[in-house]
Amino acid sequence: MRCALAFLFCIALAGCRRSDDLPTPTYSLREFQYGRGDAAETIRAAEISEKFLAETKARPLIGRVFLPEEFRKREPRVVVVANSFWQRRLGGDPSAIGRKIQLTGLDFTIIGIMPAAFQIPAGAELLIPGAAAN
Repeated sequence: MRCALAFLFCIALAGCRRSDDLPTPTYSLREFQYGRGDAAETIRAAEISEKFLAETKARPLIGRVFLPEEFRKREPRVVVVANSFWQRRLGGDPSAIGRKIQLTGLDFTIIGIMPAAFQIPAGAELLIPGAAAN
């Protein structure tokens, strides 16, 4: 699902001023099951390109964002979480960096936590690197 809200997203997060500054959409949305069994819930993730990070000037509160090679390799799987996800599901624990979480039966390692002011597109709670978004 491609999102065409680049204009509003750019103004809100990257401080664009002119129409020629507008980024092209550089993410797609995916849904994952977080957790296991009956306790599993649907979580939305933004699968982003390398360009997304440059456009938004995204910097984590804790940890790091994706390395260039993480956009090209599918292993190991890594994830950056929204502040809201970190607070609600991980108890705001700074040691969540390096922790593995299950998304649709796959293990992802948390490498970063975004600040509360950073809003992931379309209500997603996770950022994942993805070739599909490049």
